[in-house]
Amino acid sequence: MIDSERCGIWVAEPDGGTIGDNVIIRWNRHPELPIVGVNPQTRARLLQDFTQPLVMHNSQNVEIRATSPMER
Repeated sequence: MIDSERCGIWVAEPDGGTIGDNVIIRWNRHPELPIVGVNPQTRARLLQDFTQPLVMHNSQNVEIRATSPMER
């Protein structure tokens, strides 16, 4: 994953699985993009999530292996 506009990889609500063998380079390249249709609490969480190479929410039994954030 190279030059993503927000976070590198976003995972939400799986019940099991593996995230592996990824290289994430230069995430959050466009923090100026608008965020519309969300309340202030969700907006704050999204802004924090966008700064991360890998984001997981409401996920269980997910194995993360050999996923390497390189640079921001």
